[in-house]
Amino acid sequence: MLFNKKAKKTQLKIDNIPNHVGIIMDGNGRWAKKKGFPVSYGHKVGSDRIEDIIKVGINQKIPIITVYAFSTENWKRSTEEINYLFSLIETFFKVKMKLIMENEIKLNFPGHFDNVPEHIQRILNEAKDKTKDNNKLVLNIAFNYGSRDEIIRAVNKFIKSNPGQQIDSEIKFSKYLDQGSNSNVDLLIRTSGEQRLSNFLLWQVAYSEFIFTKTLWPDFNQEQFLRCLEEYQKRTRRFGGR
Repeated sequence: MLFNKKAKKTQLKIDNIPNHVGIIMDGNGRWAKKKGFPVSYGHKVGSDRIEDIIKVGINQKIPIITVYAFSTENWKRSTEEINYLFSLIETFFKVKMKLIMENEIKLNFPGHFDNVPEHIQRILNEAKDKTKDNNKLVLNIAFNYGSRDEIIRAVNKFIKSNPGQQIDSEIKFSKYLDQGSNSNVDLLIRTSGEQRLSNFLLWQVAYSEFIFTKTLWPDFNQEQFLRCLEEYQKRTRRFGGR
C-alpha cells in the first residue's frame, strides 16, 4: 500500500505536530517550461506530489491537510488548461480511491460547485460521500475555492439561519465556513518562491506560521515537507501574547 510506506526518518517532536497544514501548490507551469515540457505535464507531475503529502501526513499524524487545487480565479486560464485540470481530477480519483479508502482518508472539497461541470461535481460528491466515515487524515482539496467568496457565502448562511441576529462571535461565525469551526491553520506552506496568499484561507490563517519555499511544486517531496515541519517546530507561537 503506497501511502503506508515510511517517509524519511526525522526528529520531529510528536507533541508539536500542527493540527492543520494548508498548502498552496504553486509552480507547475514554471517547472514544466523550465524542463521543456508542456504546462499540462507540470500539472500531471504536480498531482502526483499529493501522494507524498499524504504519506507524511499519515506518518506524522497530522489531522488535517488542505491543498489549493483550483481557485475561483483559475477560470481566467485557457479553456484547454482548465479542461486538462478537470481531467486530472477524474484520473486522480479513478486511480487513487482504493488507496484513499485503505488508508482511511476523509475527503472534503471546500469551495462551491455552481459553475463546475456536472460530471466533475458528481465525482467529487461521490468521493466525499464514500470517505465520510474515514478518520485517519482529513484531506481538504480546495476546488473552485476563493476565500473572499467563502466568507461572503458564510455571512449569507449565517443571515439565513439567524434572521435578525448580529455576528457577535468568531466561533459562532466560523461554523458557517466551508470547513466549519475546526479550520484554523497552524502552518501555511507556499511553494515556488511566491510570497502571497492568493485568496486562500484568509480567515483561517490569521495566526498561522508561514513558510515560503523556492521549490517548485512538482519537486516538493516528502523530504521537503518534513523540512517545513521541522522549521515549524522551531517557531514560538504567541498568538498576540509574549
